[in-house]
Amino acid sequence: MAACMKIITETFPEIDTELLQYVEGVLEGGIEDFETADDIYEAIGAVLSELDSKDEDEIVKICQQLFDNLNLGFNARNHFVKSLP
Repeated sequence: MAACMKIITETFPEIDTELLQYVEGVLEGGIEDFETADDIYEAIGAVLSELDSKDEDEIVKICQQLFDNLNLGFNARNHFVKSLP
């Protein structure tokens, strides 16, 4: 989760503590339910869009980064990662 929060704070340096905690709570609460980056976009994309003048494509890319980090962390914690031959 720390990597995700770093992405958020570096991409949106003006984010206030309350909103950052909200985003973190949504990501933590949905970690097992997010199946794609689109799920993350649906959950927090509108909030992120209001923070900055970034366009939708940029927000989608950020959500993809968040998904990738969440997915790697979730798999590592729960040992769902398949071993490569």
